Amino acid sequence: MSARDAGAALLPSDRFRVREAWALLWALADSAQYQTIVVAWLGVFCAGFCLLPAEWEQRWLFYIGIPLALPAVVDAARRSAGGALFWTMTCFLAYSGVSALWSGRWMTISDELRRAFWIEYLLLIFCYIGSGSVPLLRRAMEFVLLFAAAAALLTVVVFFAYCEDCGRFAGFGAHAKATRTAMIIGAIGLIGLSATFSRTSARAALLLACQAPLCALISATGSRGALPSYLACVLLSATLMARCAGGRRARLAIGTALGCVIVAAAAISALGRGWLDEQLRRGDSMRLELWAVNLKRIAERPWFGHGATAWDIILLPNGEIGTHAHNLFLAQGFYVGLVGLALWVAVFALSLRVGVRVFRARRELLPLVPILFLLMVGCVDIGAVVIDVQPEWLYVWVVLGIALTYDIDLRRRAITSR
Repeated sequence: MSARDAGAALLPSDRFRVREAWALLWALADSAQYQTIVVAWLGVFCAGFCLLPAEWEQRWLFYIGIPLALPAVVDAARRSAGGALFWTMTCFLAYSGVSALWSGRWMTISDELRRAFWIEYLLLIFCYIGSGSVPLLRRAMEFVLLFAAAAALLTVVVFFAYCEDCGRFAGFGAHAKATRTAMIIGAIGLIGLSATFSRTSARAALLLACQAPLCALISATGSRGALPSYLACVLLSATLMARCAGGRRARLAIGTALGCVIVAAAAISALGRGWLDEQLRRGDSMRLELWAVNLKRIAERPWFGHGATAWDIILLPNGEIGTHAHNLFLAQGFYVGLVGLALWVAVFALSLRVGVRVFRARRELLPLVPILFLLMVGCVDIGAVVIDVQPEWLYVWVVLGIALTYDIDLRRRAITSR
C-alpha cells in the first residue's frame, strides 16, 4: 500500500475524531460547571467597567470571552433564543448595521455590522443564561456589586481626602467621563440592589450597605442626570418592597433608601457650597438646544434616518459643538429614522413588560428597576448604542440583556409547565 493509500484509509477515522471532538465541545453547554464559568466570566466583564471602562483592557475582557462562550452562544441560537424581545433586538441591530449604507460613508457598513454582530453575541449569552442559570446570574451580580463598592470606597476616600478645589470625578483612564462613570456605577448599584432585595438572608444587609460608597461616588461625579435617577430608583425599590414584602425585607429597603439620601447629601455637603454652585451654574448644558437641532435633523430624513455611521456633529447657536443628541431616543431617530426608532421603542416596551411580569409573579425587582434607570438617564444623555465595547455596553446592553434573560426564563417555565 502506498503512502497516499494509507493516508486515504485514515480519513474516515480522522473524520470520526473530529465529529466526536465537536460533539464534546457542544455538549459543554449542558454542563453545570460550564454554566458557572460562563456566568463568572460575565460577572468579571461587568466588574471591569468599574476600573477602565473605555480603555483597551476592558475590550480584551470581552475578547477573552468570545471563544469561552462559543458553545453557549451556539446552544442559545439552536435551542433557547426566540420570542418577541429577542427578535426585536436582533432586527434593530441588523437594521442599524445596514443603515451604514446611506450614512454618506457606505464603506463603514462592515464596521457597523461587526459591532452589531458582537452585541448580538452578548445577547445570545444572556439567552443561554436564561435557559437555566438565572440564580447564578443574580449571584454574579451581587459579587459585581461587592467589587464595585470596594473600588468606590477606596476612590471616594482618596478623592474627598486629597483633592483640592475638587472638580467632578471623571473616572479612570484616558477616555473617562464623569457622566459615563456615574451611569456605570448607577447601573451596577441598581442591578445589585435589585438582586439583593430578592434575598432574605443576613448577607442582604451587607450587600445593601454597598450602596453607600456607590452613592457617594455618583455624587462626586456631579452628574445631574445619574444621581437623581439613581436615588429615584432606590426610593421606588424601597416603596415596592415595603408594599409587597413586609417584615425584615421592608425595613432593609426603607433603611437603604434613607441611607442613600443621607449619603448623597453628606457627599455634596463635603464637596462644599462652591462645588455645588458650580454644578448648578452649568444649567441644562445646552440640552434644550441639542434636542431642538436634532428634531430638525430628524425631519430632514424622517423614515430611514441619516445612517448609523453618519457624522453626528451639531453646531449649537452659542458656537459650541455637540457630538450627539444626549437623548437615547432622539439619537436613534437621527441615526436610523422612525423605522429604527419604532424598533428601539418596542425593545423598551417589551423589556418593561418582562420586568412587570417578573415583579408580579416573583416580587423580584430585576429587571424592572435597572430598565427604569436606563430610561431616566437616557432622557438626558446617551447617543449611539451600536458601538464597540464601551461603557454603553454596561448601562444599555447588559441592562437589556438581563431583561432578555428573564424573558427566556419566563418562556422556558411556561413551556415546561404545560
